[in-house]
Amino acid sequence: MAESILFNIVEKILVSLSQHAFQGVVSCWGAKQDLEKLEDTLRFIRARVHNAERRHEEDSSQVIKDWVGDEEPISRLVVERETISFVQADIVIGRDGDKNNILDMLFDPKHAEDGVSVIPIVGFGGLGKTTLAQLKKVQGEISKALIDESYHDLSREQIQSKIRIAVKDKKFLLVLDDIWDDSPDRWEILFGLLQCGNRGSKIIVTTRSDVVAAIVGIIPKAYKLGLLTKEESWTLFKMLAFKHGQEESCPTLAQIGKEIVGNCGNVPLAIRVVGSLLYSKPTEKEWELFRDAQHSRRQRFNSNELVRLWMAQGYIEMEDVGDQYFLELVRRNLFQDVEKYDIREVIRCKMHDLVHDLAQLVAGDESSVIDGFTNRLVHVNFDDNAHYGPKSLLVAKSLRSLLLGNDNSPESLKEVLRFRSLRALKFSKIKVVPDSINRLTHLRYLNLSESLIESLPTGITRLDNLKTLNLDYCSELKELPTGFTKLVNLRHLGIQACAFTEMPPHFGRLKSLRELTRFIVGQNNGLDTLGDLNLRGRLEIEFRRWRTNTVLEAQVINLKEKKQLTSLSFCFEYEGDQPAVATKDELLLLESLHLPPTLKYELPKLVEIRIRACDSCQALPLFSRLPLLKFLYFEELEALEYIEVDDVMISNEAFFPVLETLWLHNMQELKRWSKVEEEASLHLGQCYIFPRLRTLWITRCRKLMTLPFMPQLESFSVRDIHEELLKSILTSSSSTSSPPTL
Repeated sequence: MAESILFNIVEKILVSLSQHAFQGVVSCWGAKQDLEKLEDTLRFIRARVHNAERRHEEDSSQVIKDWVGDEEPISRLVVERETISFVQADIVIGRDGDKNNILDMLFDPKHAEDGVSVIPIVGFGGLGKTTLAQLKKVQGEISKALIDESYHDLSREQIQSKIRIAVKDKKFLLVLDDIWDDSPDRWEILFGLLQCGNRGSKIIVTTRSDVVAAIVGIIPKAYKLGLLTKEESWTLFKMLAFKHGQEESCPTLAQIGKEIVGNCGNVPLAIRVVGSLLYSKPTEKEWELFRDAQHSRRQRFNSNELVRLWMAQGYIEMEDVGDQYFLELVRRNLFQDVEKYDIREVIRCKMHDLVHDLAQLVAGDESSVIDGFTNRLVHVNFDDNAHYGPKSLLVAKSLRSLLLGNDNSPESLKEVLRFRSLRALKFSKIKVVPDSINRLTHLRYLNLSESLIESLPTGITRLDNLKTLNLDYCSELKELPTGFTKLVNLRHLGIQACAFTEMPPHFGRLKSLRELTRFIVGQNNGLDTLGDLNLRGRLEIEFRRWRTNTVLEAQVINLKEKKQLTSLSFCFEYEGDQPAVATKDELLLLESLHLPPTLKYELPKLVEIRIRACDSCQALPLFSRLPLLKFLYFEELEALEYIEVDDVMISNEAFFPVLETLWLHNMQELKRWSKVEEEASLHLGQCYIFPRLRTLWITRCRKLMTLPFMPQLESFSVRDIHEELLKSILTSSSSTSSPPTL
């Protein structure tokens, strides 16, 4: 079903690419070649989707219809972008360092005796990859071989023969600009043709795709072209947007200009287009209007939420499929400013402007950010500052997505209940959810995070199609409704920082759950409840009650089989008058959770671990081998003396290879990281067991005298610690190029 929908979407987009309206958008960004490459990408996606469709997937193309609305002329600045062989160096701003770095790679003596070396330059559209390559572009015998006579009249074998003759025994520099083809087989054929050139020949490949860069790259690492600095961006903008003396004579215009440049994301092409456009608009009003129009493009979105919204619309059925589609778009640099939780999971990113304009054009009047309401409207997103309300949308009878900002009036929520076709609804800061919400029978995604509700109506348990329920940070919510486990199709439940301290009875009946931010061990449910749930992502296990069979229930959970978990937290905060928990019982509990020394292999995707308020804990599992662990938090482990086992420091395996943040709080008995820490340091010299640690927080650890070396430490915060520990931190971080901030 999902593949059929996507196939039809791609077909509609490919039709739209040739329409007059979209040509205006393309001309605005000077991206005619980009358009051609985007068409290639979409055809590539269409082919992949078609293959999936052939695997007997159910066709459900009716879920999306009429994707292309009426054409509307788009009046934009026309800027033709042609690839030329020469660029004036004095109009290239902020690329001296990049130019020198690439020249260093070209003349690196390590590759002087290689056959033909390939240097990929990778980055999203508009960064200046082509411009940089053209600063010193050499067109040699290869191009002549195809220019001297029409290659269209030649067979493939004849073309290959002429290329071999052109480069044989010659040293050349070839620039392949804006490459999107990620076929290893075709690259091997091309690269094989060029191998007969002299040693030291070089090929520069510019691409937006990390996949292409990995395929073509011979040197160990592609050159990632970065953004301009804030100062460089402003210099470039001034050169293009202001007439002589205008900046000094119009300080208000200059201030607006700085805001506009900030919204361009330090991308050279965006700054050039915007600057050239504003050059012909001399009034403050025109600049203010342009600034205000930029904000919708710069909005960040959460990748997990995006996948859940795709699922709500029926575009995909499984989270893993959505993750793959999303990562494919990231690899092709159609998203930018990516913030990663780990090497696989993207937290937030933005859509590239060209893709944003294409999406808006294709959606037509079916989608709106703040206005343009028609009876064909399907998707609406209000930001927090919008002055519209649901009542203004009543003309849209078939609304499927409604993402509201901070409009928390009861009247607004009543109006929302009229949209019976809704699949996705976000409503923040509300105080009451009406029982009649069960009228939204098609609802699959409900986000009430950060609301002020104290309870949920039983009507919510009759939303049979609900897949996502986000209640994170509803700090007044005291309980989940009776019959909550009727939501058998629920896949994502967010209850982080809610006020209740018990899970609903028979919680294990929710067999479809894949993401659960928090689970409470209490009177109603033990750890064994999680045994049959195939969870992924983040999970916090909160112990509110010590149950009679807690240790036996922990053995049933089989935590080591939940290999898709990326964050794992344990909190021991027992409620009420309960018998004291014996130290040996808590030790048995941790052992029963199956967190042994082979943790690296059994839970390989863990990025974050938290353990809090385990007063009797005297030993911890071995966390130092986890290959992706970036965040480690230990709080109120008042009986713990050593964090690692005795022989851990002398192992040949890497310690905490990617750990970036370490938090130690209220660990009154903690003495050292390991009993053999000093001996290991003497034996191994400077033992950098935290090679990438950047942030350190330590409070109320009075007995802790020293920590292992932290050569990359950037900032630390300490309070109520021994002065010897402070000396140790300063000493171990003294090798950094800049001292850490306190």
